[in-house]
Amino acid sequence: MSAMIASFGVALAFFVAARTGHAVASTTALLTTIGITTAVWLVVTYLTPPVGEETLTAFYAKVRPAGPGWAAIRRRSGLGPSPDSLPMALLGWVLGVASVYGALFATGSFIYGRPIAGALCSLVAGLAVIGLLATGRRLWRPMAGPASLEG
Repeated sequence: MSAMIASFGVALAFFVAARTGHAVASTTALLTTIGITTAVWLVVTYLTPPVGEETLTAFYAKVRPAGPGWAAIRRRSGLGPSPDSLPMALLGWVLGVASVYGALFATGSFIYGRPIAGALCSLVAGLAVIGLLATGRRLWRPMAGPASLEG
C-alpha cells in the first residue's frame, strides 16, 4: 500500500510540475517514479515486522505456491509439496507474452500494409496460443486433497 501511495505522490508531483511550466521528459518521470517507488517499497519491507508463521502456513495451505522459498513452511506445516511447476509456469508466461505481442504486431503490420510481417506475427501468436493451451492443461489439472480451492 505504501508503494502505491508513493507512486501516486510522485505522479502527482510530476503532474503539478508540468502544470506550473516545469515539465519533465516522460522517460525521466518514469525512471524516477520506479526508483522512488522501489526505494519506499524496500524501506517499508525492512522496517515493518514480518508476517506471522500462522499466516504464512494458512496461505501455503490455501494457495500451495511452488518454489524453494516455501520449504521451511512446508516442512513445519506437514503439507506436501506444491503441485505446480515453476518451469511450466514460466513457459506459460513466455507463451502468453508471445501470443499477445504476436497479435499486436500482426495487427500493426496488417494496418501498415506489411502482409508478410503480419502473417509471420500471426503465426507466432497462433503457435504461442496453441502452446499456451497445452501448457495450461498441464498447469491447471484438478487438484486433490487439501490444496483444492473448494469451500
